[in-house]
Amino acid sequence: MNRTNIKICYKYSIIFGILILAYVLFGFVSYVLPEKPIRTNIRATVESNTLPKDYDFVFIQKSQYQLDNFTDALILNQAYSMGKVGLTEAVMLLPRQSYPISATDNLKKAAEEAAPIYAHYGRYWHGSTFATRFFLLFTDYAGIRILLYIISSLLFVVFFIHIYKISNWITTLNIAMGFLIGNVFMMQFSLQFFFILALSFIGALWCIKRNGYKKDLGIVFLIIGSLSNYLDILTTPILSLGIMLIPTILYFSKQNYTLKLLLKKIILFSILWTCGYALTFLAKWIIATLLCEENIIQNAIKTVLYRTSTEGNMWVNTPYSRWEALTKNTNLIAWPYFCLILLANLAYFIVRYFCKTNIQNKDKNKKTINHILNSQNLKISFLFFLVGLYPYIWYIGAANHSFIHWWYTYRGQIVSLICFMLSFQYLLISIETEVLPSSKNAKANV
Repeated sequence: MNRTNIKICYKYSIIFGILILAYVLFGFVSYVLPEKPIRTNIRATVESNTLPKDYDFVFIQKSQYQLDNFTDALILNQAYSMGKVGLTEAVMLLPRQSYPISATDNLKKAAEEAAPIYAHYGRYWHGSTFATRFFLLFTDYAGIRILLYIISSLLFVVFFIHIYKISNWITTLNIAMGFLIGNVFMMQFSLQFFFILALSFIGALWCIKRNGYKKDLGIVFLIIGSLSNYLDILTTPILSLGIMLIPTILYFSKQNYTLKLLLKKIILFSILWTCGYALTFLAKWIIATLLCEENIIQNAIKTVLYRTSTEGNMWVNTPYSRWEALTKNTNLIAWPYFCLILLANLAYFIVRYFCKTNIQNKDKNKKTINHILNSQNLKISFLFFLVGLYPYIWYIGAANHSFIHWWYTYRGQIVSLICFMLSFQYLLISIETEVLPSSKNAKANV
């Protein structure tokens, strides 16, 4: 390792240490917030029955449109219970009222000040709960959902404006279609889903900005990977990595890099995101084990082995394979719509191709030269296809989690939908038609 790499590793280590310290401090600040308005707004949520049951639907009674009220109620339960225990337990373990009833009914029990029976998921940071307590200072759950929808919609607009600036209208439209087919609107008003979506847009915008200034992108992927672990409770973390790589590859399309260098960059950024995500998890296990009287490390390792296995639970008793975990997710995507968009792309590029070749018939002083399979665009097409496979690698690796929670993990395929469409787009535009002056006309101009 040369001196430059040592400096980079040192810089990244310092930044990661600052992040972990910031996470602990953020939890502390959340803990000392005034309890009265927080509990008042949670009670208002319970009284208005905004969370009637653990699993509800939007519009249609299909898995694609199922809400995770279970986790949203759990987050509110944690926010309510946090101030009832000591600082260390509150920040490290995030206890919640836990009776052998539904999560929404447990929230009601907590709001009724029932005798506490605490449980916790100490292996997670639960940054979303800390953030939710700030929202609860001003409004109840219904108000938070409206706020989340507004914030995510604004991020959508800003994201697509910047995507259009660095690409073109058809690329922007393809990306938008990928989000629509993946039912992204379901993520916009859910405490469980919102944070990873917001991080995806923020990370992508950050990549666009740093690409514009030609600055190191690695630090962005490390930080967003870490934040994805801190704020998200294992929903679709792969979304943030994939969405960040999309504008990054679009930027690469304007550079004359070799395929080897392109692959090296994509792999490096993916590794840095993974390191940020995994090391943040590990840091929580170590800190919680050292500060609390429980072996969080042992519990976490056991859970990781379970989530990456093909074991069932109380709701899934029949055996299944990793392939079935993958296909259960793919079956929730409306693939006919995806194919229609590919056909629309094909039709557009066929028309554009023949329009460019017809220029030869209009101007005798010009000749048409066809470049079949432009190598630079082929490289970009391959990169998009490669990144599009990331969610499927996740489903196979985290088979248990992907099989049991398929009704929301399937949205990780938003990355696949977008990347496969862009891969097809760049494959099409690799067939170029250039119209150049004829040799006779060129000599006359010399």
